[in-house]
Amino acid sequence: MKYSIIHNIQKLTFILSILMASLSIFSCSNKQQNLQKVTTTEPIITLEKERTRGDRIPRYKVEIFKDKVAKYTGLANVAVMGEQLIELEKEEYAAILKQLETADFKTLKTNYKGEMRDLPLTSISIDGQKVTYNQDNCPKQLNDLAMAIEKIVSDKVFK
Repeated sequence: MKYSIIHNIQKLTFILSILMASLSIFSCSNKQQNLQKVTTTEPIITLEKERTRGDRIPRYKVEIFKDKVAKYTGLANVAVMGEQLIELEKEEYAAILKQLETADFKTLKTNYKGEMRDLPLTSISIDGQKVTYNQDNCPKQLNDLAMAIEKIVSDKVFK
């Protein structure tokens, strides 16, 4: 009798663990499919760390979409290579939009390259307008926008 109760508990535990694993896998793949569906529109903001003279400069691209999804693509010299879809919280998305408004993007020049050529070039594109800069020669509000995007990506991709 004691053996049969223990055996039944073991079978039930095994069945429950298989069921939980299946639900976990289904829920993760379903969420990833949902994220892929919503990112079919054009990005509203694209930030890209571009190649410079230095071969060891981290290169990646972040695209932010209206549906509060960001797509990170690790290109070279980063811990996470390839594409990652990130679901942004309402507050994170609102913070980026606020930084964008503060940057007054449409009034910026298209190029802010400084004297230090080994610094990474960063480009930000919004509505077809692209601004390229390195950090030793750019308006503070432009750098603040990039930093806001990079912080969110760093917190979510490189956790």
